Amino acid sequence: MSYVLPARSTAVSPQRALSPTAVRSGRWLPMLGQQIRTEFMKLWRIPAFSASVLLFPVILFVLFAVPYARETLPNGSSAGKYLLASFCAYGLLGVAFFSFGISVATERGQGWMRLIRATPLPATIFITAKIVMALMFAVLLLALMFPLAFFAGHVRMATYEWIMLFINLVVGVLPFSMVGFALGYWAGPNSAAPIANIVYLPLSFASGLWQPLESLPAIVQRIAPYLPPYHYAQLVRRAVGVEDGKTGQHLAWLLGTALVFGLLSAWGYRRDQDKQYG
Repeated sequence: MSYVLPARSTAVSPQRALSPTAVRSGRWLPMLGQQIRTEFMKLWRIPAFSASVLLFPVILFVLFAVPYARETLPNGSSAGKYLLASFCAYGLLGVAFFSFGISVATERGQGWMRLIRATPLPATIFITAKIVMALMFAVLLLALMFPLAFFAGHVRMATYEWIMLFINLVVGVLPFSMVGFALGYWAGPNSAAPIANIVYLPLSFASGLWQPLESLPAIVQRIAPYLPPYHYAQLVRRAVGVEDGKTGQHLAWLLGTALVFGLLSAWGYRRDQDKQYG
């Protein structure tokens, strides 16, 4: 015996269209992974960037730190540890300034931002991918500096000191990614690189990243506590036993740097959007 099921009326609800920047559930992680790979390979294939960011700090460390690595500073701390922390901080600041500042400014000038806006890629994934990409370059730099310090500079530390130095370097440089973003959104594609160098090199020198601050002129020593890289360097040196007892002050400066330049980045982004789309 066969039965015929009665027809059932079904109401078809209209499907809501996705917004231009929407990502379906479960798709954001693969999209983030692809964007991270794109950002990394884009800069890796530019020798002027990858070679300068990764090799220049290494060369400086070999020339100006390795010959003095076995000495002892007047405060009794190891010169090798002090200089390793300082030059690593200098290198990671370069990653933050150049990987964000120059790349964002160049992408704006080439119209890449307009293309990104026309895709389903959310701004959060775009920004997160750039931050992860910068962290990958930071890890690569430390992977060069740490063995160099160990074998050529004879820097010896306990395992936990190496780990704490790594963590302080990587986490401490994150606020400066906001400085790079602000530079990228406020500087033009042709002026971003000169401005980044004008800011990066004097700040590094005046913050005592190339040599102990005590050996610099008195006026530089008075200015240094008002410079964010100085506080980054102090936190990093704390990981290798050079403690000045002002950890809270250094953290406050870095958080303030992230807040101020994060707001400047958001303002610059909105300004750029208003210029292009009204």
